[in-house]
Amino acid sequence: MIAVAFDQAEARDPGHLRLWTVLVDGACHQLDLIHAETRRRDVTVHVLIDFVHVSEYAWARWRRTLPTCSGISKLAAHHRFRIRP
Repeated sequence: MIAVAFDQAEARDPGHLRLWTVLVDGACHQLDLIHAETRRRDVTVHVLIDFVHVSEYAWARWRRTLPTCSGISKLAAHHRFRIRP
């Protein structure tokens, strides 16, 4: 799907004159595919990561780590603002 999206973007901007922006959910595999396409096509893209999905990943990780913690909501809320790319 990533390559198809890049095909469409290239069809709309064959000279790479516009700003290309990609919205992702933060999955590493997805980011790797995007990076590979940018190298293959020699184009620069701006990656916008959907914070809602990243926050859900963090929440799921905390639930697996501390399944019985009564303060898990506070803990996840505190750490969601410390997420770095």
